Order: sequence, then structure tokens, then C-alpha cells
Amino acid sequence: MKTKKLKLLTILLFMLPLCVAFLCACDKEDNHSAEEKLSKLMNSAFSDIVLVEDMPNWLQLKTNDIEETPLIEAQVYECEWNNQTIYYVWNIFNSCVFCDVYDKDGIQVIWDDNNTVDEFMSKSKNWKMIWSFCDCEWKNN
Repeated sequence: MKTKKLKLLTILLFMLPLCVAFLCACDKEDNHSAEEKLSKLMNSAFSDIVLVEDMPNWLQLKTNDIEETPLIEAQVYECEWNNQTIYYVWNIFNSCVFCDVYDKDGIQVIWDDNNTVDEFMSKSKNWKMIWSFCDCEWKNN
């Protein structure tokens, strides 16, 4: 009886790390997939640069803050999602891919059961880059 319990315990101890590793790998693939989709949307967006003065006030302030940040590259994209104008602010150093997503009034999109990143990625449309900035001195070094 002790040998059966020992074998079962050994199998469980061996399988647990494998299961955890598998689940972590699946999670990474999902994140990678979302980042890949975002990259495709950004790359397919046409450029429709607008004057800062023509942007909503909250976005003007955000772009002014970005321009004061040394060694940065950033873009603002506009798209449609759920019948709303949405702004996605991307910068090269931001480790949070979907944190800077805002509605037309500058209210940050909260990701939850009703608003998921996957739904945003699959249902957003008419992407266009409306602003771009590069303090590109760092690229030349």
C-alpha cells in the first residue's frame, strides 16, 4: 500500500511542474498573439497626421508630455471600436501594451469581461496613425 502511495506521489510531483509549465506557455502564447495582432493593426494603419491643435485637449496634453520625455519614440493611433472613437498611445519604452487606450473624452479603457483585449483586437477598425514623435538621437548611437 505504501509503494502505491509513493508511486502516486512521485507521479504527481513529476506531473505538477509539467502542468504549470504548460499553462504558463499557453498564457505567453496568448499574450504574444495579442501583441502580434496589435503590431499588424499598427503596421496596416495609414498615416493621417493631424495638427496637435486639432486633437482633443486631453490628447494635446498627453502628446506635450511625451515630447518632453527624452529618448522616446511614440505614436498615437485612432480607430473605431464599439461605435466609438478610440485612441491608442504607443511608445517604445512602455512595457504595458494595452494600458494607454482611451475613448474620445480621454477616459482610459478598463479591460474586463465586457471589454476584452481580444475583442478590441478583433473588432476595432479603421486604424490610422494621427501623430508621431521621435527623439531619435538614441537611434543614431
